[in-house]
Amino acid sequence: MPLHFNWQVEAHPILAHFPIALLCLAFLFDVIGVLWKSQSFRNAGLYCLVAGAVGSALAVISGRLTPEAREHEGGAGLRTLQTQLPAIQRFFSGGRVQVHEHWGYVLLAVVALWLVVRIAVHLNRLRRPGLAMIAGALTLIVLLITGYYGGELVYRDRGRGRDAGYVAPAVRDPSPAWTSVERAHRDASAGVLPLRTEARR
Repeated sequence: MPLHFNWQVEAHPILAHFPIALLCLAFLFDVIGVLWKSQSFRNAGLYCLVAGAVGSALAVISGRLTPEAREHEGGAGLRTLQTQLPAIQRFFSGGRVQVHEHWGYVLLAVVALWLVVRIAVHLNRLRRPGLAMIAGALTLIVLLITGYYGGELVYRDRGRGRDAGYVAPAVRDPSPAWTSVERAHRDASAGVLPLRTEARR
C-alpha cells in the first residue's frame, strides 16, 4: 500500500516533538549544572535551549499551516500576531484548535524570554541564575498546557487514538470460483482438492 505524506497535516506533529524533548533536557541540564556546579551541564543546557527555541518557532509556523488553523483564519492567510491578540477567555474556552494555537504563541514568547535570560546569565550580564531557572520552570508549565490541548486535538477531534475504531482491511478469498461443496471437501481433506471444478453459476 503506497504511503501518502501530507506535509500540511503531518509536519506539525512531527516537528512539535523536538522542542518538547529539547526544552525538557535544557531545564534538566541546568538543574544538574546548578546542583553540581558543572559548567559542562550548563553549556549543554544552553545548547538544548537554543535548539529548542528554533524548534518551537518551526512548530508554531507548521501549526499555522495546518488545515484546521487556516480554516480558523477564514481563508485570510497568514496574518501578523498583532492582529490576532486573543482575549483572555480564548485560552480556556472555544475550540481546541484556537486554544492550542493561543497557548502555542504564549509558549513561543516564554521560550524567547528564557533564552534571553539564559544567554545574559551565560555572558555574566545578569548575575541572577535563579531568574533563568524560574523562566525555565514557567516554560515547562506552558509547554505542558500546550501539549495537553494538542493531544486533545489529535486524539479526540481527529480520532487517532484507540477510540478511532481502526478496521483492518478484509482479506479477499483467493478462490472465488470454488463452490460450497468444494470448500467443504477442501476442509475435510486438509486442503487437497479434486482437479475438476464446477463452473460458477
